[in-house]
Amino acid sequence: AACGFMNDTRTSFSDKELATMMYNAANIYYNSSGNLQYNCIDPTNCGDPGTANLGGAALGWPWQECSEIVIDMCARGGKSDFFWDECNGNSTALLIATCVSQFQNFNWSSAVWNMNAVPILYGLSVAHASNIIPHSKCSGLDNRFRQGHLDPWSGGGFKASSDGVEQDRGIYIMEIPGAAHHLDLRTPNTCDPNSVKNARFQIVGILDCWINGCTSPPRLTPLPAFADSNSENCTDVNHGYPWGQAVSSSLTPTTGFAMLVLLLRSFFF
Repeated sequence: AACGFMNDTRTSFSDKELATMMYNAANIYYNSSGNLQYNCIDPTNCGDPGTANLGGAALGWPWQECSEIVIDMCARGGKSDFFWDECNGNSTALLIATCVSQFQNFNWSSAVWNMNAVPILYGLSVAHASNIIPHSKCSGLDNRFRQGHLDPWSGGGFKASSDGVEQDRGIYIMEIPGAAHHLDLRTPNTCDPNSVKNARFQIVGILDCWINGCTSPPRLTPLPAFADSNSENCTDVNHGYPWGQAVSSSLTPTTGFAMLVLLLRSFFF
């Protein structure tokens, strides 16, 4: 949708035309309803709307990046990037400077940063993956990797072909046709496509096995093909589990097995 405002094939534009294209494209994110009379896009004044619901502004996603979840990511400039080169050949230095600035009241230093935590604990490297949200539970860790092919994060996402992705180890890659950004974590809705409903159902089974134990890791079953609900009367569905999905014996929890769960959801709108 955003690209639709920037696909003019002309080769010459006024500054106003270019700024208007960027404004309309950005408003898909900042003002999707079109009803806001004003926007604030300066996170130093109004916070970052992309992370505003993760808890305290600094203690949500930024603290994850500055403690154990290290993402090698910065603008590298060049002909295909309208940003300047902020990496300067050393993306780690940029991340350290960001953390020092973000947590100066905590006297943060790189000594706080356990850059090898994930590889040491789980034998996986997620240095080039994006959108990693860990949730600790006793001695286990539940990591969910979410990305979308039309999402700006998709280029850096954890892939099914990545080293160490094995269901026998309780590591799952789930690509959900027709799923919006984080849709599987949002309140179920009557207009959700069946692929999302089935994905939620399987994810619940996997997490139940992780929490309560099971004799062997559950096996993912293929998701149904995407089918639009074709409904404009959308309402939330509370306490609706299993959302019309059939119970699979492969997801039936028993005892004696605890696992690491890695879930990736992609093919977003």
